[in-house]
Amino acid sequence: MIDQKTCPHDAKVKMAGFKDRYECTRCHKFILYGQ
Repeated sequence: MIDQKTCPHDAKVKMAGFKDRYECTRCHKFILYGQ
C-alpha cells in the first residue's frame, strides 16, 4: 500500500468493497486514503 503522495497520476478509481482504497488506472498502484 502506498499513499496518494507517491502516485503522480490523477487517474484513481474507487475500488468496490473498500471505503478508502483506490487504484491508479495508469500505474496500477493501490492508494489508501484516510490514514
